[in-house]
Amino acid sequence: MSENDGSNPLNVQGAQIGDGNNQYNYFLNSYPQNIVSKTIAQELLDLRAARFFVGEVEPADRAKKFCHKLLDGEYSASADPVRGIALAWCSRVLAYKDIAAAKKSLEEAEKHSGSEEVSIAKAFIASSEGDRSLALSILSKIDTLQSVTACFLVVIHHDTPAEGIEWLKSAGHDFLDLDSDGKFLFISHQLDAGNWDEAFDCVGKLVSQDFEITPVLYFSAALSNLLKAAPEELRSALLRHPPLDASIRLFDDDVSLNSRRLAIRNFLLCSKAAENSGCSQAANIASDYNLWLRLRDTELRTDALDELKASLSDSDHKIRRVPLALQFGIPIDLKQFESEIQQSIVRSGGISTEIALGRLALAFEQNSPKDVAQYVWKYKDQLYQCLDRIYIDSIQIEALSRSGDVDAASSCLTELIEYGLPEAQRLKLENIIAESCGDESIGKYKEQFNRTNELPDLVLLVKKLENLSEWEEMHGYALDLFERTRSLEDAISLAFSIHYCKQPDEVLKFLNENSDFVCQSDQLRGLMAVSYYQLGRFSDAKKELELIEDSKVKDRHKELLVNIAISSGDWESLHHFVEEEWKGRDDANPQSLIRVAKLAQSIGSPRAQHLVESALSKVDDDAEIFIESKSVSMEALD
Repeated sequence: MSENDGSNPLNVQGAQIGDGNNQYNYFLNSYPQNIVSKTIAQELLDLRAARFFVGEVEPADRAKKFCHKLLDGEYSASADPVRGIALAWCSRVLAYKDIAAAKKSLEEAEKHSGSEEVSIAKAFIASSEGDRSLALSILSKIDTLQSVTACFLVVIHHDTPAEGIEWLKSAGHDFLDLDSDGKFLFISHQLDAGNWDEAFDCVGKLVSQDFEITPVLYFSAALSNLLKAAPEELRSALLRHPPLDASIRLFDDDVSLNSRRLAIRNFLLCSKAAENSGCSQAANIASDYNLWLRLRDTELRTDALDELKASLSDSDHKIRRVPLALQFGIPIDLKQFESEIQQSIVRSGGISTEIALGRLALAFEQNSPKDVAQYVWKYKDQLYQCLDRIYIDSIQIEALSRSGDVDAASSCLTELIEYGLPEAQRLKLENIIAESCGDESIGKYKEQFNRTNELPDLVLLVKKLENLSEWEEMHGYALDLFERTRSLEDAISLAFSIHYCKQPDEVLKFLNENSDFVCQSDQLRGLMAVSYYQLGRFSDAKKELELIEDSKVKDRHKELLVNIAISSGDWESLHHFVEEEWKGRDDANPQSLIRVAKLAQSIGSPRAQHLVESALSKVDDDAEIFIESKSVSMEALD
């Protein structure tokens, strides 16, 4: 295993390094006795804090520069043992990258310090030279948190993360026997392995000093908070970067919302720590997670949108942020963005993941499915360099299918199958091609879901059944979907399926049991009002309608409000309703004005004829409106 174990986007280097949580105050307060020593100690802390973050400078390069200062530069005259400790640390950082430089640093460190850092550096050099047993033997003579972490990292270097974790158990150690660096790597490996509960449990055991010494742990904590609020099937997709799909399901109950907001806080702290360490790439990753989560939060969205719009004017962030802006409906000058992407490729001499994602965002914004397919084809070689080929080709196959070019879609699918397309994804793409040929049978989607039992297939099946208004058939699938995702979107789908195929008391039972979601959705509140009305609970229905804030939802329930007033004999409310509709007549359509005119006539309001005249003023030649208007006028004469 190399130092770069890829356990998450911020964990790139330094897998061989361990230390003890007591070292922070030891360096800055207890040991250094002069300004030079304190400066050395602070730079060492900066090196240690930065080495797990993605940055423009590799940890080994940082260590070489620091080592040069210690051996031949401004720190070389210091006789303070802290210089020896710093040299030992440099040796450890360099051990798996530049063995000659590591040995040179260690040789000088031994002249100034006999600390355990020197012994640990010797162990890493032995490990780098292939002698696992000697490395562990050296470390076995030290009984500290940092020595346990060092053993853990030596085993990982020679074997695998899973074997490193197993070694800890076999040696009688657990998570709390590791220092803060070891804790970070332990959690990272558990997340990579999909051992969610173990990772969550470990994050819960972290203390403030862990974050102080190893600030990348803020990222571990933030990921833990986020993943707790995500369906298990989607968690792996959230480990690397914020998803490209703004509609990806997250749990929306109160407990999960609190967890998401903790993630927002921890991503912000991580971004600040990475920025302070000079690791702008890591800072950007954490910042993007933070912004994406705030955009998903109805209470935080307004400020997040303002921040997103402002970042589009910053050349350092625009390419990275445009895909997010397009997801959330912010208009972008696509031609200008295309030009900026091309210029960035020229300046950097190649394509990066950021640029590839920008290209992909532009593909989705093309005018037609045919244009999408052509765009993906044009830049396919670029996209392959940074993104998964199966994902890119699947986009092209779907676009070709939607454009009606079934032969090209089928040919592309054949090539992708030869490349190694998994069976489940093959079936999905075959269904898309079949649908473009006119086969829209719901049976294909049922077969696909029954075969895979995967969340994306269930989402698609429920959507298809909902579009067809197959409420009875949809109900069971919608219930399964909601139980998996606990998302607001799926709560709404399930509630409406219950409404259309069950009794109103069952709707109320579901909504009362999931009141967290009702508080977030005027659609659900309106459905609750309808159910109360159907059960004759007019007062409760009216209370729910009064809590609705969304004007569009209010408009859809005007007729219900009228029916409640009529059913409960609340004539005063009806007169008030007519007056409010009269005040808003300029924005009302002719049909709604005629309906209100009929109501006004039935309760003896003088606004009836005025409303008719207002309706007629909005049409030139609408026979239905003229007939309805005549009817109201004739009844008024009677």
